[in-house]
Amino acid sequence: MDFYFNIVMSLTAFLGLCVALFQLCSLKKQVSLMAKQMESQNEWQKMKASFELLQQSSLELNEIKKVLNKEFDFLLQDGSIIDENQMKAALERNHIRVALHNFIGFMDHTAMMVLYGYVNTLLIKDSLGAYIVSSYSKFKSYLYIRRKETKNNDIGNHFEQLAMKWEKC
Repeated sequence: MDFYFNIVMSLTAFLGLCVALFQLCSLKKQVSLMAKQMESQNEWQKMKASFELLQQSSLELNEIKKVLNKEFDFLLQDGSIIDENQMKAALERNHIRVALHNFIGFMDHTAMMVLYGYVNTLLIKDSLGAYIVSSYSKFKSYLYIRRKETKNNDIGNHFEQLAMKWEKC
């Protein structure tokens, strides 16, 4: 009787082991599928965030661009960069200072989202890339002045980093 009992117990243990291995394989497949689904969902969230950022940029930047274009476009018609003296003179007017502060803040926020991977980089680069690079060239004297005034070299740091990266491309 013990002989048959041992055989039945061994078969039961073997079958249990087979079932456990099958369950582990099934679990591995499920985890793999969940990872793919989460990755796909992450990409969708990045695209959604990118479109929201682009919508926000068109709304937020319209008024700022009007003020800045009025002030600076005539200085740049020959393609020159705004030098420090021209920028200091412009910054004496409070509405220009506020517009530049808001503009650089928005660009820095946008660049941070790109650099940290919160948005779809290709979409933002295709939509705003040239604008980011040209804006950095146009307003880097403001960054220099503002950093000197505040003794904070982090002002506009993400904006500068992204513009320089995309300028090389």
